[in-house]
Amino acid sequence: MKGLSFTIIILLLFASSGCRSCAEKEEPTEEAKEMFRENMKKDFIGKAFPDFTLPDIDGNAFILSEYSDDKYLVLDFWGSWCGACIAEFPEMKSYYEKHRSRVEFISINIDDGVMRWKRAVKKHELPWLQLRDDQLIPESSPRYLLGIYLFPTTIILSPDKTVLNIFKGEGPELYETLDELLK
Repeated sequence: MKGLSFTIIILLLFASSGCRSCAEKEEPTEEAKEMFRENMKKDFIGKAFPDFTLPDIDGNAFILSEYSDDKYLVLDFWGSWCGACIAEFPEMKSYYEKHRSRVEFISINIDDGVMRWKRAVKKHELPWLQLRDDQLIPESSPRYLLGIYLFPTTIILSPDKTVLNIFKGEGPELYETLDELLK
């Protein structure tokens, strides 16, 4: 019986350590939650994407407004816990390799701890820019600013950072739309 109790305790410790940074995450304020709910109702097509600053996988700050390449941007909001997000990576990688001279992919991880996020990027060999939205400041979180609640959510921005299209869930529509834009 002692051995079984010890085994259960060890298993509980391992299970709880997998997302330690999730447990340390601050809960958003009521004001932030209300902003999120209001932004879920808005139509962002044709509007400038709100500026944001997020850390990349090496801890460097990425500021959208400072990104100056004359390319379309594809912002992919995902999580390692999202089966549909993971399922679309092979096609996304293929499309990235084919069109990366004209389209920049930027993945924005949501709701993963830092280590889980980094392991997922490495495991799936994602070659494009990886950011993490830890939502510590909801007022500058793309997830909150756009009210993103479904994953994956993928957004196409024009080179001037105007929202051209928003795709919720997976499917061929993203690539069909990009093919039309790149003709």
